Amino acid sequence: MSKFFPRLGFSLMFLVSTSIPAMSIEVNTRVLVTQTLNLANVILTITTAGSVVVSGSSKAVEGSAADLFLINRGTLSSESGIVLNLTTAATDASVINSGRMFTGAKAAIVSNSVKLTFENQAKGEVLSSGGKGFYTSGGTANIDNSGKISGRFGVESTGNNLTFKNQAKGEVASSIGGKGFYTSGGTANIDNSGTITGGSYGVESTGNNLTFRNQAGGVVSSFASDRTGFLTTGEDADIDNHGTISGKLFGLESRGSSLTFKNQAGGLVSSPDRTGFLTSGSTATVDNGGTISGHKYGFASTGNDLTFENQAKGEVSSSNGTGFSTSGD
Repeated sequence: MSKFFPRLGFSLMFLVSTSIPAMSIEVNTRVLVTQTLNLANVILTITTAGSVVVSGSSKAVEGSAADLFLINRGTLSSESGIVLNLTTAATDASVINSGRMFTGAKAAIVSNSVKLTFENQAKGEVLSSGGKGFYTSGGTANIDNSGKISGRFGVESTGNNLTFKNQAKGEVASSIGGKGFYTSGGTANIDNSGTITGGSYGVESTGNNLTFRNQAGGVVSSFASDRTGFLTTGEDADIDNHGTISGKLFGLESRGSSLTFKNQAGGLVSSPDRTGFLTSGSTATVDNGGTISGHKYGFASTGNDLTFENQAKGEVSSSNGTGFSTSGD
């Protein structure tokens, strides 16, 4: 069954049974609603001329049963509630965003669904002025970003299987004191060709099983004066860098029990004020074919077990101190 709604009224709520074929709904005008749009087995399209604005702290759209397919080319927002909430009952959710998804508080998108596929296209924005841009806490999330995702935490992932690809023009950002990308559980596979920036940390990983590939042109950084570009404190972190990782205090800091880091030719890990690369965890294996540089130390290790190989074109340096130290901080 398919229906077309050229104009939708003030109070709007759809709850469609999972036993019938998907309903198709198109919004091509401005709609102000006071209740959550509770959707199941629905294809919802918001056109470039359309907008759905939810007043107060209500969620804008909630996928609470069966499948949801959302295409947003316009605006989907909540004044102070979650914009898109995908619960454990939602078995399969697919979202394509080339418009604006915005909230004044809380997280813009929350997903603990069994399976989420999210494509944030060029010019697409997922924004929270006071909460998280994108929060995943369960199931499987596959996110492809060519637009902008930002909040106090740009992206936070806890306890799920996450695959995140940040394309060349993709931007993940946090506000002052926040984190661009934070992962604390499950398995995270992150491929960055764009920009990930944070107030406290560009990327922080406290969970296990992190695989991070920073492509040529990819940037991971923090902008606070006493913070770190990339911090890992969990187990089994595997980082492959072809781009730039930088922070005012530390470019890259590892406190975890197991780190494997490869700095490829053209890769840069740096700090203008302190240490380019600090490792204080139990085991670290570092292969450097690029540049590691800092002000006081280029590379410093205070951990128990370090293996460091500097390739023919690898460079480790400091501007006003020691290039390589196994006792500094």
